[in-house]
Amino acid sequence: MIVDNNSPVTGDLQAMKQAFFACRNGVVADALRAAGDPHRYIMGCQLTDVASIVSQFSHFSQFSHFSHFSQHSQDSRISQDSQDSQLSQDSQLSRDSQQSQPSQDSFFARLARALWTDRDHRECRMAATMLYPPNEFSQETALEWARGVETSEIADVLCHRLLRKLPFALELADQLLADETPLVRYTAFRLLLNLLLMGKATPTVALRQRVEKELARGEALLRPLLASLQEELADAAREMA
Repeated sequence: MIVDNNSPVTGDLQAMKQAFFACRNGVVADALRAAGDPHRYIMGCQLTDVASIVSQFSHFSQFSHFSHFSQHSQDSRISQDSQDSQLSQDSQLSRDSQQSQPSQDSFFARLARALWTDRDHRECRMAATMLYPPNEFSQETALEWARGVETSEIADVLCHRLLRKLPFALELADQLLADETPLVRYTAFRLLLNLLLMGKATPTVALRQRVEKELARGEALLRPLLASLQEELADAAREMA
């Protein structure tokens, strides 16, 4: 297998994908595809599986200590040619993820960007949100990621695992609310719900009115989320009465 020395996270990116492959769930993957999930690569990993892989990897600086996750039975092993082809793709992804990024970023930030850059891979997108150190995540990058989500599932994971931990999370939600794209507004309201549950957002009358206004628009994607947000605001109002 050829390693691109100009892309320091390429091998780690490939090894993490192999870990996802080892935890694949065909039933879940098929259900996601049937439901319209747009990702080309869907391993069907549960969120807890992705979180476990990321958590165990985060204790190491290189995947050389993480190789047992990429082992699977002979009948499911990917061919060497296929792995070489994937590595070539991952080399380009890791190079793309490092453009215009400061060289002093941590290893985990660089790997998270490489994972996020792979828009075709569901589990990579999920893992990126768990791996990126919040104290290195800029407001500019947060806006870029939030505006680039492709499914409500990715938006949910992004908000819960990363955006809600940011010191500028409330400001970020306000910026996203101004967007006319339904999925971006979904991300904004999901982030607000997370912040309310954490006690980092105030259940104001203005917010309640904004939720009611959004409900009146009748956007199907947002309706269940807005109903939960409306319920949380009502509970907060009762507690404050």
